[in-house]
Amino acid sequence: MEFVSPDTGWVVGPDVVLATTTGGRQWEEQYAPHQMLLGSDFLDAEHGWVVGTSTLFRTDDGGASWQSLGEPSLPLWSVHFVSPLHGWGVIGDNDVAWNPEEDGIAAPPAGGRLVATTDGGQTWRQLDGSPNVESVCFSDAGDGWLGVPGAVYRSLDGGVTWKLAFSEPEVDGVPGGEDTFVECANSPSVWVYFHGEGGALSHEGYAGVSSVDGVHWQVVLDEPYTESMRWGMSVPQGPGSYPGPFSVISPSTAVFLGFTPPEGCGGVAMMVASKGGSALSPELTVPLNLVNSAAFISPAVGWVVGAALGPPGTGGCGNYIPEVVMTADGGRTWSEQYTGQL
Repeated sequence: MEFVSPDTGWVVGPDVVLATTTGGRQWEEQYAPHQMLLGSDFLDAEHGWVVGTSTLFRTDDGGASWQSLGEPSLPLWSVHFVSPLHGWGVIGDNDVAWNPEEDGIAAPPAGGRLVATTDGGQTWRQLDGSPNVESVCFSDAGDGWLGVPGAVYRSLDGGVTWKLAFSEPEVDGVPGGEDTFVECANSPSVWVYFHGEGGALSHEGYAGVSSVDGVHWQVVLDEPYTESMRWGMSVPQGPGSYPGPFSVISPSTAVFLGFTPPEGCGGVAMMVASKGGSALSPELTVPLNLVNSAAFISPAVGWVVGAALGPPGTGGCGNYIPEVVMTADGGRTWSEQYTGQL
């Protein structure tokens, strides 16, 4: 899910693209390319890209028409553009199926590589860097961030060279990071969500980290049952015992979501981090069972897509019908905007 203004946004489902120009009050099916879709990146109300399992699709007219583009030798998993021409992507083997009912963010299972384009995604070239790239974002054509298992790298030359910027502390008996997801705000800031391996008693380690200047780092929250030995007992507890998606609003503010098994029954948890991550809101509840993606344009206004809650008396479980909900008051109340097939 991505919004480029209070009115204009998109939801990319397993095999369909939905669009709205009314702030989510009405959604329409905009494109159905007949292949599984992994994600998207929309630059503005006109320019956007959707990543399929075998094809990259681009629109230059807000989704009225779509063009099929070539892909690198290995399939693209994600893309990030800073202009209609300049973008970066993560490529990797796709022999491990992605389950959109359970995974809100997609990353190659192993061996991801970094690629770049200067013609809007028509052609790609591979860049040097870590052999296990999982995510990439750029604030502008020069300043970028790379997520690899348990670490973050930074480039100041458009991705030609990279330098280690931050890594998880290694602790005996605590599994290392499994996935690292980066989201840029304005240069030089970045937000990072480390996803760890599953632990006992329905817990999976995670930690949210931020930097407003690219040098100093704030550990915003974590899942303390498995991560307190790594980050310390003073780090605030995050939303739920399993990590979900996150949405960056600005260098100082981001929204983190998570859930607690079984399957987030009865609602998904949400927290708003502000002041560069040094302040954290109380845990709020999103009326969904599981969560796949979130898009916030301010601390008050945001949208979340996931699975609708089950019928009364079921505790919210056992329902996998896609639903979009919206809040205009920072997550205190929610309105249903779309329920149907994605």
